[in-house]
Amino acid sequence: MPLQSFLRDILMSNKMALNDIQGLDAAATEAKMHLAQTLKYSIIIVSTVPVLCINPFIQKYFVKGVMIGSVKG
Repeated sequence: MPLQSFLRDILMSNKMALNDIQGLDAAATEAKMHLAQTLKYSIIIVSTVPVLCINPFIQKYFVKGVMIGSVKG
């Protein structure tokens, strides 16, 4: 399963869980919403960091491929 699909499933299940908190008091609702926001942002950061760490090492191959593709001859 690709990372994007996995992240979407987690975020959508989190969104559905937020719809079920209407019977709770205000403090519990606020705490649950804060936890949901924290979970969402931490998932996004955890999935982005490996790409940002690997990108400088493979960037030269992207530039080389673009330059080879742009040469007409």
